[in-house]
Amino acid sequence: MAAKFGKPQWLRRDRPATAPDYQWEQAAQQEDTEAMVRLGREEYLQGNNTKARKWWTLAADYGDSDAMEHLAKLSAEEDDADQARDWWRKAELFDTDSTDQPATTYHPAEAGNSHFALGLDAATSGDITEAKHWWERAARHDHTDAMLNLGILADLDGDSTA
Repeated sequence: MAAKFGKPQWLRRDRPATAPDYQWEQAAQQEDTEAMVRLGREEYLQGNNTKARKWWTLAADYGDSDAMEHLAKLSAEEDDADQARDWWRKAELFDTDSTDQPATTYHPAEAGNSHFALGLDAATSGDITEAKHWWERAARHDHTDAMLNLGILADLDGDSTA
């Protein structure tokens, strides 16, 4: 019987590149935010930002911080700094460190990314004190770019121990 019908569409290598995996769509319909994020990423890679935003927004509505980070990056790519900042701040609520507890039990954002981005935003706006605050939080998550920026700030301040 299997030879007569062949492999299911989602297992075939020759399936259309634009067809999302059936399993991921089914999982997304069951409120699986990981599936929503994956479908959004697939749409984004195919150049369909509108559909990517749809999937990521749906996942973000369920509290998925990875989706929030993707929305922040997409907003930044589209030169919407205010929207990007809003999404980074929402994602930041789900980052944890030794002094914070997550606001919910949802998936925490990849450690430090939102803190680092908020630091960049503050530095770009000229608020170095605020930038340092966010980079210190990112550094507690071993974010190497944040550590580098803190080292540069310390060097500029004449701190030879950094």
